[in-house]
Amino acid sequence: MKYVSDKEGEFTYFVEEVGITRAEVMADNELGFEETDDAKQVGYDKNLRPQLSVVQAVLTYMESCDKIEDKTSVISDIAPHRPEGSKAELWYPVHSMIVVDSVPIGRKICEQINKIFEGNRKRFPKNKGYQADIIHSNLTEALEDKSLKKVEKDYIRGKKMSPDHPWMLYQQTGILNENCNRVLVVIGMAREGVSNRYCGCIGYACKTQSLVELVQRAIGRQIRSYDQIEKLKKQFKPGDTDLDQQCITLLTPSRRLDSVKIITHQTYENASDIRRAISYICNMRDHLESIPTIEELMEGQVTPGVDIPVEGILKTKEKIEIAGDIGKTKQSNPEQPINTGKYQDSWGDKNETKRKKISEWVQKVVDSPEDAEREINYTGMLPQQIPIVWDETLDSKPTKDQLVQYIKTHHPDFIPELNNPDSQKFLERFYEMWVKDFDLGHIPNISKLSDIRKTLAYKVQQSLGQYLQLSDQKIIYQLVDNAMRQVLGTSESLKDNSRYNCPQAQAILTRKDITQKIVGWVRNKLIAKGYCPELAIAFEIEQEEN
Repeated sequence: MKYVSDKEGEFTYFVEEVGITRAEVMADNELGFEETDDAKQVGYDKNLRPQLSVVQAVLTYMESCDKIEDKTSVISDIAPHRPEGSKAELWYPVHSMIVVDSVPIGRKICEQINKIFEGNRKRFPKNKGYQADIIHSNLTEALEDKSLKKVEKDYIRGKKMSPDHPWMLYQQTGILNENCNRVLVVIGMAREGVSNRYCGCIGYACKTQSLVELVQRAIGRQIRSYDQIEKLKKQFKPGDTDLDQQCITLLTPSRRLDSVKIITHQTYENASDIRRAISYICNMRDHLESIPTIEELMEGQVTPGVDIPVEGILKTKEKIEIAGDIGKTKQSNPEQPINTGKYQDSWGDKNETKRKKISEWVQKVVDSPEDAEREINYTGMLPQQIPIVWDETLDSKPTKDQLVQYIKTHHPDFIPELNNPDSQKFLERFYEMWVKDFDLGHIPNISKLSDIRKTLAYKVQQSLGQYLQLSDQKIIYQLVDNAMRQVLGTSESLKDNSRYNCPQAQAILTRKDITQKIVGWVRNKLIAKGYCPELAIAFEIEQEEN
């Protein structure tokens, strides 16, 4: 296993948290921008720019690790968990994962990484595997989007990992060439089953979802080590079967290549969760002590728990259809009792769990229509205004470990100066210049504001289905446009020639959590304005004048 420790002083060795000194944020003022030094403000984490900062940190880390190949004699420190006598004489090409939470943004980040590589092949040689690919699974809602062509739908459906995937190729062949992809962008995948012992860095460009995710992906995907046992030259007598332990040397990579590495951004506030995950890994025996063994279960010493059933999913569109039918019934015959079984038979798919959920949903619509309406429309509120981060200046002051690692790989002649306090600022300046030298290049647009508006309007129409009674489709587009402007905090028109038609703003508007809120808010407005009379009756919403 690679080295990881929960010792207080070692956390920054395993976890690099990218910080900022300042950032430019788009604003509704004469200058068009304002500055901030607060990456933890609400909404900052929804931005594209901090995700690209994580990408930058991951790529520079990989580049630095590659330089160890020719300096294994200089960088000969072994990880603390290796037995005495081990030799740090191995090198391997670090493979990395970059974790994001949005498929459209993941695709854009993957394209941008490859653009960075293509723009500087001297620094990122193709024959060294500097290529990026993406794996993800996506929800079926995207496939129902009529605005997409078949080829686009096939692309959205998902790109999954296979044993012969280019990211796994080096592990299979031991040959590093242009067929290898050393960078993998992942969305919602690679928590289990993706085992590559050359994975030596995980970049978290989003908020972590759970401790389990961190244990399985951030640590679990990279903790497998690469090492060899070398038989030193010795003549054995005929018939000797026991191998003399003194003639075995464990060859490992240097400490940096033999340790877990996680890179994230301070805006995601992942550090405390990562600490907990590392503590869990390092003290797993204590955490698992209360779990019964197989032997205890077989001997009847412990009563097994109840199996957790596979839950049936009741989609939002199905909830709306059921509510609309209830409203229709109330409108035609207010005294008629609501027949729950009817809805279970029509929408239950012969799944008992789903039938139970249908029963609970019908009960909620009948007894607590306000709660049901809030559930359909995700509370009916838009997200708080999200700042659009145009650019950010990273805090390039290195930690002690970062400076040591950098000098050892990039300027080994200065290694003696690491112990000289008078040389500290001089060495730090070298590091800062190296960090600032990284060029992310021009980031092309993800889509167009008009296409984003069209997609959101289509999702609203699709979800309301037959219960939307609207002859003028412009009303939906106006509401969607209003919602988009409120999310971005601008009164400006969001036309395709506006300054908001940029990847930074588009990244926010294509996030799943944001689009759900916008669609829910627009649905709420349409119902309240009387364009869905049967849903208004079901949810007992007092209709506004159009």
